[in-house]
Amino acid sequence: MGAPDELGWYNEVSMWSSKEAVDDWHMDTYHKHAKEWAANGAIMEDIISNFELVGTRLLRICPTCGTLQDKSYDMLAELKTLAEPCPKCGFIFPVSETTANSTTVAKDVI
Repeated sequence: MGAPDELGWYNEVSMWSSKEAVDDWHMDTYHKHAKEWAANGAIMEDIISNFELVGTRLLRICPTCGTLQDKSYDMLAELKTLAEPCPKCGFIFPVSETTANSTTVAKDVI
């Protein structure tokens, strides 16, 4: 995946359905050969983050009245949650749209 504002910069992002799927891929013969090839100069840097989503929290400070919100929310209703106004003064927080240059993808599941 090329970065839109850095034409010579390429990133690979992998998302896996389970730890078992990751383990299976890393034991695959093709992956082992590809990794060996990449280690000879095709890849300059590799950052691996292993995580398991166990909860999501929204932290907000209203720029109008200073009210702090710290609440958990369902990732399947992220856009709905982000569209909620400040509970004290009604301030509408800006929500970024997904654009050609953005790397943010948010989609509520119905």
